[in-house]
Amino acid sequence: STLDIGDKKYREMDHIKVLSPNPDCEVERALPALKLSSADKLDWHVQTAGEFFSRYVDLHHRFKSLDWYPRFVQLSGEEKTQLKGSEALTILEKLELKDDYPAMIENILKDMASIVPRLYSVSSCPDFPASERNEQGSGNLIDIVVKINPVGRLSDVFLSQARLGTQLRFGLTCPDTWGLIKSQRPNAPLIAMCTGSGIGPIRALLQRRIVDLDRTTGVTNGKDSEVRQGTETTNHHARFCVSSTLGSLSLFAGFKKEDSDLVDRIIEPAAHAGILDVVELCPSNAKKTRVQDHILMEHVKEKPIQKLKDPSRNITYISEHILKSFCSLCLCQRTCSRRSFPEPITNCGWGHQGSAAGEIHRGDIPWIGYLPR
Repeated sequence: STLDIGDKKYREMDHIKVLSPNPDCEVERALPALKLSSADKLDWHVQTAGEFFSRYVDLHHRFKSLDWYPRFVQLSGEEKTQLKGSEALTILEKLELKDDYPAMIENILKDMASIVPRLYSVSSCPDFPASERNEQGSGNLIDIVVKINPVGRLSDVFLSQARLGTQLRFGLTCPDTWGLIKSQRPNAPLIAMCTGSGIGPIRALLQRRIVDLDRTTGVTNGKDSEVRQGTETTNHHARFCVSSTLGSLSLFAGFKKEDSDLVDRIIEPAAHAGILDVVELCPSNAKKTRVQDHILMEHVKEKPIQKLKDPSRNITYISEHILKSFCSLCLCQRTCSRRSFPEPITNCGWGHQGSAAGEIHRGDIPWIGYLPR
């Protein structure tokens, strides 16, 4: 998905938090249930009733306490359990308001759960040419990879009903991982391993390598700039001892078979530009072969081992299982040890602390680590 973020600026490896509004059709169901119109002012909130229902409360979530509910304490245990498990919108539509309902509205609305922001990795590089998708008057464009989940707030509820130009609130965050990537030379050997939607931040890194290709070799998208400009090809980073970005990245990706076309489209520009020396793709299969198994294959591991021996090496990995296989490669080749992993990465932007040196992180939240110089 592509979002227009106006004059806001971002970098690859950033994260974007989005607050998906409720669909208009659901807001139109909630308002009359409380005898409100979209333009009605709320004494205790700066937004109108329509804006409040649209942008601030989750109509599909449960109420927090239901202390305001008429005769709630008199209900049986089964009835209480059923109400507590029902969506807010369902309860509102079944609510029978009496004459004193205006006094209840504030308590009802404050008892509703707030919309929780969803965090996504940026999957585009801001310097990568986007002229083909930029329309006149549009701002900075940012891409994210969204996994479609049934009744997912952004992927299903919002995107399936949103029209072009529909607005949503968002915020940008820059995790510590940006510094780790930025500190490396533009052509530093990179081993990238990912599964599923983890291909998103890898796409941003691939686009950055393509952008750096012109600056380090005078080649753009696999075409020599000497032919394009009629001048001598120069190395724009020669003073930094930076050589070609060509063949600087080894990519290992695991994904569902139905996502094969998407993965092909993501990888094709980088493959065409020549920055990949190894591409190992592992779609879901009956033998249950995993992408992390590929890095240990005899015909594959030579290139990654060469990168590990380079003092400017850099590695990104997503998921503990991939990290285990990588450690196996390092240990069997004695190129590094478990002790060579960095100190804990804190404030990494995923809502948790990074793993301690040598530990395998438990959990299903994607994260990124690196090998020190």
